[in-house]
Amino acid sequence: MTRSSLLPRIILLMIPLVGSASLSPLRADDVGLGPTFTFRDGPPAVPAELSGAGSQAPVALPTAMPYSDNHGGNGLVVCDGMIGCDSLGCDSIGCCEPSGCCVAPWYKYYVQADALFWQRGNSSFDQPLVVTSNNDPVLTSRDLDFDYDPGLRVTLGVVRGPCGCCSAWEFGFLGLWESGTSAQAFDLDNLNAAGLLGFGFVNGFVNADAMRAEYSSDLYSFEANCVKCLRRDCWEACDLGCDDCCDAVVGPRNCVNRRSEIDLLYGLRYVRFEEDFALVSDNLRDQVDARYDVDTINNLYGFQLGARWREYRNRLGLEAVGKAGIYFNDASQRQSIIDQLPSNPVSLRDASDSSSDVAFLGEVGLSLLYELTPAWTLRAGYSLLWLEGVALAPDQLDFNLVGGDRVDVGGGVFYHGATVGIEYRR
Repeated sequence: MTRSSLLPRIILLMIPLVGSASLSPLRADDVGLGPTFTFRDGPPAVPAELSGAGSQAPVALPTAMPYSDNHGGNGLVVCDGMIGCDSLGCDSIGCCEPSGCCVAPWYKYYVQADALFWQRGNSSFDQPLVVTSNNDPVLTSRDLDFDYDPGLRVTLGVVRGPCGCCSAWEFGFLGLWESGTSAQAFDLDNLNAAGLLGFGFVNGFVNADAMRAEYSSDLYSFEANCVKCLRRDCWEACDLGCDDCCDAVVGPRNCVNRRSEIDLLYGLRYVRFEEDFALVSDNLRDQVDARYDVDTINNLYGFQLGARWREYRNRLGLEAVGKAGIYFNDASQRQSIIDQLPSNPVSLRDASDSSSDVAFLGEVGLSLLYELTPAWTLRAGYSLLWLEGVALAPDQLDFNLVGGDRVDVGGGVFYHGATVGIEYRR
């Protein structure tokens, strides 16, 4: 027998030995093609045809699908249990479910910045501010309508992973400043302040030519929340110790192009809500004016609970968020009346008071998301904020001769408007 005839027989005898041995991983630096892959469930079985006589058909290895997911990483999605997973835990690409479907690692932090264009409502008591000499109201507190004013909302999240008490720590700031409005009344020598202040006791508020009401408010909020991942893409693999997970039910395309996130939020929040109100008279001829000022401050400390849902279809996403909390409100007010302005000012009142009560704050929002890149996302939506149990400046007005030494915390305020912003995740 010649050497050329013995060589095929030797190769056929060695094939069963190769099939029973473990296959070594293919190293990326050996071929220069990318990440290293190993066989999680063992090497592929050698077809029976190769262990004996028969067809010499090649082994069909599973096909890997390249993708770029929403978490800023690139990898291979394979759900056949063969390629892409080092073990039942995490590998260098992502995490593995029992199905073998892998996703990229979680981002480490995220930042959101939204410009707000909100309008606040005026829910103060509807009471007369200015009347005529016949005691007919010409200007009331409800005549003060607010326009849309700018604001800012910034959120910073530090991700810890889906397992444990907190998947992430989230810190937020919301600011709405210089929300202001005014209203005026004109009637020569025929305008008086409401109540006893307009019956000769305050010279500047009797038979005035013009009266002007000014109303402004500021709202600032700081919050720190624990974010618990209830579902992020697929949450069932959390018991495997992975940083991210993928549902064994859905296929690789759904893992990448359709993603769902549900988070539970709970934490502490501080809100500072301030208001300024002024009623100013203008006597064009005798130049004897008066001014009635009221300032209120509400410091709210409390606990809030909320939820956030986010769904993606390819690059387009939708987000809904809602939060509500009960707060301790440390409220105070201060008011003053000054007559005979500007030449000979006389202080007729300088009173203040403080009180504490329970308040409520609720916030909801709906946003449309568009992914520019795996890390950058545009945001646009609409939000509502409701604050109840606070001291509003117009509600503290007291048109009696002696008064102004109480705090009314039965007021509420409602904000609503559009949001436009950007999000970065890394």
